[in-house]
Amino acid sequence: MNKLFACLLLIGTTGLASAQVSNFTGLSGAVNLSSVSSRTEVDSQFQLGGDNWGGSVQAAYGLELSSSSVIGFGLNYSLGNSKSGATYDNKVATNTANIKNQYSFYLEPGSLLSDNTLLYGKISVEKGKFAVTSIPASDSFSKSISGTGYGAGLRHMLDKSKFVQVEFMKVGYKTITAPDSTTKIKSSTTLGTIGIGMKF
Repeated sequence: MNKLFACLLLIGTTGLASAQVSNFTGLSGAVNLSSVSSRTEVDSQFQLGGDNWGGSVQAAYGLELSSSSVIGFGLNYSLGNSKSGATYDNKVATNTANIKNQYSFYLEPGSLLSDNTLLYGKISVEKGKFAVTSIPASDSFSKSISGTGYGAGLRHMLDKSKFVQVEFMKVGYKTITAPDSTTKIKSSTTLGTIGIGMKF
């Protein structure tokens, strides 16, 4: 009888643990709002900066690693541009830089803090376009950029399907060369994000 009871208890505990971690497994999607701070270094001599709000959408899939941990992977696409700075002549912007068409692939290893709350780390591969709009227009250009990001976040289930999340990320892009073949440009962004999503 004791062995039978122990066996039933073990099965019940396993089922409960699976139910807890299952809050964060499977397919999910979310919309996010981010406070974005961008910095651009030109020839290691001077820096440009810009701050703005941006939106993004994400699609993800979570896999159970253990009764208290999961790993997620997904895609994030930015709906706006990151203002990366401007130069001025007599208070008129002569060169305006933006990072646009941004998207990333990411991994999120996470650990349960409670049945409904997940703490996760995040690493990402980032892609986008660095675009400069100039006066005169002939000096304008855009180039593909890539980089890596890292950060952490907290996701909380509101009910069986809806969740909220907050996240902090830092992204560093590889150095690119302007069309003059001599000017070196290196950009980075810092993002604070809040989002709401649904688990399917």
